[in-house]
Amino acid sequence: MAITTGRKPARQPARGKLESDPRQMDLFTAEAPGARLRSGTIGCQLAFAGIGVRRSIEEAIKEQVAQSLDTHAEDLVASYKLFAKADLTDVTSTKGALKAFWMSYTLPYIEPGVRLLPHAQLQQFQLGMTPLMGNFATAVAELQGEMPQIKARRKEALGELYDETDYPDDVREHFSVSVSYPTLEPPGYLMKLDPALYQQEAARVKAQMTQAASLAETVFTAEMLKIVKNLRTSIANTAAGKQKCFKDSSANHVFKVLADFQTKMAPFGIASDGPLSQCLVELKALVGNHNPSSLPEALRNEEQFRTKAVEQFGKMEGSLTKMLETRMTLRRRVSA
Repeated sequence: MAITTGRKPARQPARGKLESDPRQMDLFTAEAPGARLRSGTIGCQLAFAGIGVRRSIEEAIKEQVAQSLDTHAEDLVASYKLFAKADLTDVTSTKGALKAFWMSYTLPYIEPGVRLLPHAQLQQFQLGMTPLMGNFATAVAELQGEMPQIKARRKEALGELYDETDYPDDVREHFSVSVSYPTLEPPGYLMKLDPALYQQEAARVKAQMTQAASLAETVFTAEMLKIVKNLRTSIANTAAGKQKCFKDSSANHVFKVLADFQTKMAPFGIASDGPLSQCLVELKALVGNHNPSSLPEALRNEEQFRTKAVEQFGKMEGSLTKMLETRMTLRRRVSA
């Protein structure tokens, strides 16, 4: 993927509004969520490379420290930092933006570091990642330009611990970001070499996709519970009956829930039945025709609407909490 220069804010593509009613999906004629994930997503991996920001203290110095503390050097773990936190602010910030964007477009998978990207989102994902990767490259380039000043400050702060050789000549050769799309299916040539092994691997992938669908629903439920709970707490009157102040963003997180369902869950039949489906329908009905501008104002100025919202959010909170507790109980039983 090409890297562009310039750290301009990346415009994220519109994620859409909830159009599907999850209760209307026919689970008996449609593919199971795991099968839909398998046919409608690809593996997506985001990887970063960098240099370690800490170095272990030499044994001779550890011995001196141990003696001063009346202890043994082998009982100490000591290190020093090559960079102050402020030195890496831009690099850390752009790295965080990349990770957040990657996660916003993908679904969780059971293999570490790999997530599932819907086919329909691939082009928008690539368009959004390109400027963010450019921002990261620019931050690293600026870090390289600041290295003389950074090293001077660290030399003063570290004293005899400072070692010029700890720092590379060019940090741009060590910091990088990459996006890859690992194949999750068994290789086709395996069918010819060992059909039985191919079928075994295919069954493993099928099971993993079923687990991924369950994991995605659990993660989505937990996120929805967090948003619903926080919003209910924010808009409920105090014990003295006074109205609280809250940020627009607290109310508008509900639109993210609905958009995530529409783009990441509904196409694969995830959360298409049961209590979670009912909560989504109720949330959509509550929001109605409101938009990110009108919803916060309605919750502030319309007491009847706010009271209704608090009541419904409370019911949703109870249902979602029960769902998560049930899932955790089942997981413990399976693990036992």
